[in-house]
Amino acid sequence: MAAAENWFEEKQSAWLYRQLAAREPDPHKQKLFKDLANAAERQALDWARTLGDAGQALPEFRPTLRARVSAWLVRRLGVRVMRPVLAAMKIRGRGTICYHSGRFGCELTSCSRVYFKAGFHCVISLLHC
Repeated sequence: MAAAENWFEEKQSAWLYRQLAAREPDPHKQKLFKDLANAAERQALDWARTLGDAGQALPEFRPTLRARVSAWLVRRLGVRVMRPVLAAMKIRGRGTICYHSGRFGCELTSCSRVYFKAGFHCVISLLHC
């Protein structure tokens, strides 16, 4: 995947995670979605630097129609109802999925932190709670 595509995917992930955070009623899960958004933004910044070093300009960011429709459905139906759709979107993407539901609810596992460092997201852990 080209640097510009990676940048776009990270920006879109951050945008969608913020949409989920805004609709998530559970404060703990809301914070996790915000943390995922921030991690995706950091990855996007890395890709932006790579593009800049190569003398390429950043394209204008606009979420895809699929992402915009998904966010609209999340606003209308809620995160819980939309989780199978969101999980399918992530599985079809390039991310590595890590599922873990702790005894007291969702938590990020050590493998999730490794995936964060590698630029992947652990979205299923939030969606399957």
